Amino acid sequence: MTRWLIGSIVLFTLVGSGLIAGAVALRRGTPATDLMAYSTYLQDQYRLRVMDGARRLTAALGPPYPRRELRFNWNWTGLLVYSSEQDGNQEIYLTDLLSVTNISNHPAADSLPVISADGRIAFTSERDGNTEIYLWEAGTLTNLSQYPGSDSMAAWSVDGRLAWVRNDDLVVIYDAGELRSIPVEPTWLAAELSWSRDGRLAWCALSGTDCTLMIWDGRRASSISVSRIIARPAWNTEGLMAFQNELGIQRWNGDWAETIIRLNNPASRPTWRDDQRLTFVIPQVNFGSLPTGLYEWDGKRTTRLLPDPNAEYAVWIPARP
Repeated sequence: MTRWLIGSIVLFTLVGSGLIAGAVALRRGTPATDLMAYSTYLQDQYRLRVMDGARRLTAALGPPYPRRELRFNWNWTGLLVYSSEQDGNQEIYLTDLLSVTNISNHPAADSLPVISADGRIAFTSERDGNTEIYLWEAGTLTNLSQYPGSDSMAAWSVDGRLAWVRNDDLVVIYDAGELRSIPVEPTWLAAELSWSRDGRLAWCALSGTDCTLMIWDGRRASSISVSRIIARPAWNTEGLMAFQNELGIQRWNGDWAETIIRLNNPASRPTWRDDQRLTFVIPQVNFGSLPTGLYEWDGKRTTRLLPDPNAEYAVWIPARP
């Protein structure tokens, strides 16, 4: 193992172990609240990278791999889960940025991982002949959905509930071993599920070319916005939600939405850095005035965090529950 020390940043290269190929940045002595993971795409290959937000140092996590949409997710302790084809087929990996573990380890495709505040991991697997939701808990795998149709796109709440999408127009919620179903509008498919800290669930209801942003408050689901692009909602700890539409990035305060970042071309998946700062990507296919790269909005102005022209998606470590 080769190690470099740069201030309070340690760069590790695990060359021969096969665990992490490349350098990984890790903050020492302070909570890992200022780390961001993001994906880049170049020449038909994805690469997952990690950035220290204070110093804007970046490092690659794992080798590049063929194009397949990359998903990854942090919990507040700094554990990161991601899907990758680095071992020849699509698997789920768990890392603390010093070592990495293949937790799915199956020849079938495993994808779309999400990690809970207490370290449980849910993901979509095709090992049963159809897509099911599996739960990894301390090394034990359990099929939660056990349904002949399609189950995918899971999302954890802060209090440990798990929601996912079922292909018969339902959002399913798993809570302490019990399953509950929320009907989605007829012939509509839910996508991009996202929980608020007070237990509200948002999703994009797809119908034709329209996305209707829905919010379920525990009793009923209400429509917030309709657009021609996927809304991709993201909540901060104060209950404000950011999402994207044709105008740019919107902020919804519980009563109405306002445009906070006006863009000529849709951004990619806004993500909160904290309760005030919002990160978003201007992708390569861009017809607006901003050049490609990773941007941050601090409530007053927009600045470019990284000029990476191939960035596609970014996620900050969430605040402690």
